[in-house]
Amino acid sequence: MDKLRTAANMPLRDFWKRLSGRRLVRRAALCVTVGTALLAGFSAEEYWRGKNTWEKCKTELAAKGAALEWNALSSAPIAEADNFFAAPGMMEWFGSAEPNDLTEKLSLASLEASPKQLSKRVLARIEVVPADAQVAEQEADIVLQYRDSSLALSTFGPIPPEDADPDSAILPLVVMDEVPLANAIQYLARHAGLNYLLDPRTQLGGQEPQPSVTIRWENVTARQALAALLNNYNLERVNSPQGFARIQPKDPSGPKVSVEASVRERLEMMLRTALEQGGTPVPIRGVVGAQGITLVDRPIVLSKPLRLVVRTDEKLTEKEMAQFVPTNAFAAICGGKACFQVAPASASAYGVTLSPRITCTAADYLAWSDRCQPEFDRIRAALQRPSARLLGLCEQSGGIPERNFVSVRMVTQTLAQRAQCWLMLNQPDAALRELELVHDLRRVLTCKPVTLVAGMLNVAVTGVYLETIKDGLRMNAWKESQLAVIEGQLSEINLVPPVIEAFQRERLNVLQMLESGRLAELYRRSEPVFVPQAQPNGLQKLRNASYELLALVPRGWVYQNMATIGSLHQGFLDAADGTNGVIDLRQIDAATRRAQEVGQQYLPKTFMAAAAFPLFTRAWQTVARNQALVNEVCAGCERERARLRQSL
Repeated sequence: MDKLRTAANMPLRDFWKRLSGRRLVRRAALCVTVGTALLAGFSAEEYWRGKNTWEKCKTELAAKGAALEWNALSSAPIAEADNFFAAPGMMEWFGSAEPNDLTEKLSLASLEASPKQLSKRVLARIEVVPADAQVAEQEADIVLQYRDSSLALSTFGPIPPEDADPDSAILPLVVMDEVPLANAIQYLARHAGLNYLLDPRTQLGGQEPQPSVTIRWENVTARQALAALLNNYNLERVNSPQGFARIQPKDPSGPKVSVEASVRERLEMMLRTALEQGGTPVPIRGVVGAQGITLVDRPIVLSKPLRLVVRTDEKLTEKEMAQFVPTNAFAAICGGKACFQVAPASASAYGVTLSPRITCTAADYLAWSDRCQPEFDRIRAALQRPSARLLGLCEQSGGIPERNFVSVRMVTQTLAQRAQCWLMLNQPDAALRELELVHDLRRVLTCKPVTLVAGMLNVAVTGVYLETIKDGLRMNAWKESQLAVIEGQLSEINLVPPVIEAFQRERLNVLQMLESGRLAELYRRSEPVFVPQAQPNGLQKLRNASYELLALVPRGWVYQNMATIGSLHQGFLDAADGTNGVIDLRQIDAATRRAQEVGQQYLPKTFMAAAAFPLFTRAWQTVARNQALVNEVCAGCERERARLRQSL
């Protein structure tokens, strides 16, 4: 009764305020209840749809032989006496990613510092003098003239009138104020007496906006001013045999020098004579090793370094001067490319040496690497054990510890270079012994578990092994007995199955990370591939923090992305025939296009797949190329054996 009286005596405004407040609470509660129900219904529907999609995908993948459980990719324990990694030193050298005494011993630092390094010997001396300088005969072996990126013959004594530059007059003052770049080039080229064409890549020949030039020069020639102007705008002038120049963007590989045929022939003859008088047969016999070092069969000795005097008023770079020296005598170790480096010897003189940082004779390299012979013998002995399995290995997760791939790579490269040395010294039996160790060492990479890094390093190691065999074929160094052994080794090589297993493991690892809800970890793992390393630290921290929000993603979407990732991987795996060692590159291209399409969709069922699935196209192409190289080398061995039989 009191409550009714109170309500009756309450002002009308307060009464409606209290009543509306209660209604607002009830409405809010109703909205929350309905919203929660709708969200729960949506999540349940998405979960049902995603789960069904994933179960259907699992069935299809299983029918194609996909490994969706770790047990399918695990290795059985083996006896210690049969295990390569249980041999003394093998786990330390190859089973741990830590640096060790073997990698330290194989480092090229001590070889690079050796006084026997041929790359430290000066092959030629280039002295740069003004264009009008007089050159006495006792000062040089040859006099050259450099103008407009062209190298031509000149004469001793004063410069002859026909070699004088008619357009070398000094301009006391050149001033440009807001002049379009194309007009500035035209003005200076006309005063320099140059005919030129503008390369379309400069974008200076149309109606597009172009830079304006504001500059001032004093006491320069028109050619010097033009060269400076082009350099300021990352352009260069390239002369053509037709008598005109092309203005084009600078070549990233460096300036190109046009050397007249008469100059090339003269320098080639002089270099050949100096080498032969020094006791070095020409062309030089040598190879480039797996570590980029140059190996030659005997010392490179010149009777005396060539002395070149170059008349020019232009600023010569060291890259330009390196193109002056002919490469025919060094074709075996240069591959037809410039293989020289130029370093200042004084204010106007430069020394020319071989450009690889390490160049040595086969005998010197063998003597240096012989200090690792005890370690190589221990590895050979360990490889007599029939199996290999990392000690303490637990394979029931994706976190498989990687082997020491640095050690594997360095041992492989050293052995391959030793084999090249033995081939140059006509000792194929010793070369085959080194290659047999390379071939057998591949078991360290192909034993289970085969990770993606291990599988691809096996492909690379096989490539080094095959290229060394090809070197022996080019030298005609292999004999019938060695070729028979090599063919037997080649018949055992099938690069495809280990790579298939590696990609199966890669897929299973990603799928289990998604299924276990470790979405943030998955994104962080893929980050080095997709996120620029130069990103500011603050943004990087914000990005890492945002990954935690992935825990709110509906479970059904996760299952849909798992199905997408499983299918994308299978598209590449379907192209690989492990039994016959064949990869269908057309199917690889189709799988690549499908992955690219998924990466551009940004749908609930694909957005995780787009972030967690890097393209593997180049990896599969590399496998296909090296497997084809196995067949190519095998055919080469057969041809060489036939040639040897005919020569008997």
